[in-house]
Amino acid sequence: MKKIVAALIVLALLVTGAYAGFGLLARQGVVAGVDVIQKQLPGIVDKDVKGGLLSSEVTIRIPLPVSGVDDPDAEATLVVTETIYHGPVVFTGQAHGIPRT
Repeated sequence: MKKIVAALIVLALLVTGAYAGFGLLARQGVVAGVDVIQKQLPGIVDKDVKGGLLSSEVTIRIPLPVSGVDDPDAEATLVVTETIYHGPVVFTGQAHGIPRT
């Protein structure tokens, strides 16, 4: 009986660690993609990645110049927020490791 309980605990830890690993890989992929965007845009791209066990939230802020405005310092900011689900629970319309748009 103790061996079965110990095996179940080890299995649960392995599954939990696997989903945390998938989250880490998803985070690295998003950060690499934002770095490519940073190289192609003149402004400073700000990224905020909040990782979690079941999902990660990525917020990307891209400053955009504004034309046709009297204020020379006017700026607009494009904010993109993505939630990447990589946990064991998949809800309708979501898949593992795929960003939801």
